[in-house]
Amino acid sequence: MESPPRPAKRPRAVQAFDAKAREGWRACAWEEERGPLLVGFSGGADSTALLLWLAA
Repeated sequence: MESPPRPAKRPRAVQAFDAKAREGWRACAWEEERGPLLVGFSGGADSTALLLWLAA
């Protein structure tokens, strides 16, 4: 019997972005949903990535 294929590892840059986004998330106390979260969106790569991360 074959074992299922391993999931692909996320690129190091994606892991770093995820870690920084979670750090900011906790700093805003949003993890407990205790306040509003305002996200600026310029259309650049970094703000697009943040918006997609928040939507996931």
